[in-house]
Formats: sequence, C-alpha cells, structure tokens
Amino acid sequence: MSVLVISYSRDDQPQVRALVALLKAGLRDVEKAVFWDEEFEPGEPWFDQLKAHIDASPQLFVFWCHHSNASDQVRREFSYALAREKQVVPVLLDDTPLADELAPIHGIDLRGAIRHRRRRRTRCTSRLRTTCSPSSSASPRTPGCGAASC
Repeated sequence: MSVLVISYSRDDQPQVRALVALLKAGLRDVEKAVFWDEEFEPGEPWFDQLKAHIDASPQLFVFWCHHSNASDQVRREFSYALAREKQVVPVLLDDTPLADELAPIHGIDLRGAIRHRRRRRTRCTSRLRTTCSPSSSASPRTPGCGAASC
C-alpha cells in the first residue's frame, strides 16, 4: 500500500518528478511508499488504477498551480479522494488560489522553493497521442505526451 498518491498537471511533471524522487528517497524503507501515474500498469484502465491506489492510501498530495487549477482531471482526482474522506494535502507551486474544496485545508508551500513557470496549454491530436496541438482533445494522462490535458 502506498503512503501517499500524487495528483498533478502534466505541465508540471519535471518539478513533480524531482519531488517524487525526494519523497521516495525519504520513505525508502516503505515499499511502494509513493504512487504516481508513471507507475500505471499497461493494459489496465488508468483511472481505475488511480482510484484503487487512492482507496488503499491514507492521503493524496495535490500539486497545485495554474496548470492543475485548469485541469478537470486533477479536480476529478482530489474530488474522488475527498469523497472517500482521504487526507488531501495541497502542495502550492505558485500563487494560484486553491479550489474552494481545497481552500480550508492547510497545505505545503513550495512557492519560491522550486522553479515554476507557465507554459501554453496544448491538447493531443494523434490517435497514437504522441503529437500535440492546441485545438483538439484526447484522453487524459497519455504516456509520452507533454500536453496539459494528458
């Protein structure tokens, strides 16, 4: 069982990857301590996998910034965790106000501790979802795609 599950916008993957590595190093004696989308099993529905990990874990860290604020998928993930009365911890990456559901929750303030920048949001267009374009949509969290909708 994971100690925590990570929710974030793909636009923030470089920063989140570094923080996940730090968390895993600090929790190295706990097997599979941190779960995030790079650990999905191929061939299985990704959101079902995420829900199973949220169900089995006591907490969800939501890396919050302008990208995650605009992400329907991030909202879906933290809403699912809140509905199951999991401890949801906002991790602030920039000055974007928290969603109403997260606003009363004390979080972790990383503003100024990591470099965070705004990038233009794009959406996947390829059936293989390996190329991106600002005009169409695809399923979220497509491996290999850097689009914000993934």
